[in-house]
Amino acid sequence: MNPEAVRQAEARLRRADRHVQILSALVGFDELEEAWCGFLSNAHTVSVKLQRGTHGHPRSLLWYSRLARDRKSDPLLQYIHQARNADEHNLSPTLILVGKTGVLQPAENRGDAYAPPGEHLGTALDDATPAHVAKLGSNYLYSIVNDAKRLIQRGQ
Repeated sequence: MNPEAVRQAEARLRRADRHVQILSALVGFDELEEAWCGFLSNAHTVSVKLQRGTHGHPRSLLWYSRLARDRKSDPLLQYIHQARNADEHNLSPTLILVGKTGVLQPAENRGDAYAPPGEHLGTALDDATPAHVAKLGSNYLYSIVNDAKRLIQRGQ
C-alpha cells in the first residue's frame, strides 16, 4: 500500500467526519444538504485514494477487492456510493425536507434506484437518518484506513 495514498485518504476522512458532525447538529436544511453532499463526496474520495494506493502492491490489491465487494453487497455502503453518484450525475435529490427533518430518498443512478439502507454489516438499522447513516459510513471508513495502515506496517 502506498503510504501517500493512506495519508490523503485520512485527510479526506477527516473532512468527511466534519460533515458528519454538522449532520448531527441542529442546522437548517441548506446546511444539512451541504453537509450530506460533502460527506458523500469525501467518503467517495477516501475509497478512490485507497484504491489508487494499491497499484504495484498485489496484496493490497487483494485487500481492496474485498472492500469493493463489501460496497456492492452491504446496503449502507452501496447506498452511500450510489447517493454520491446520484448527487454528482443526476437531478434527483437523495435528501428532502419532511417537516423539519431531512429524510433520505432513493438514490437513482443509471436507471436503477437504491433505497435508503435498512441494514449495515448484517445488522438492521433502527435509525436511517442522514446523520446516522453518515456516522456508520464514517466508522467503516476509519476501520479500512486503519487496515490500510497495517498493510503498510507489514510491507504490503
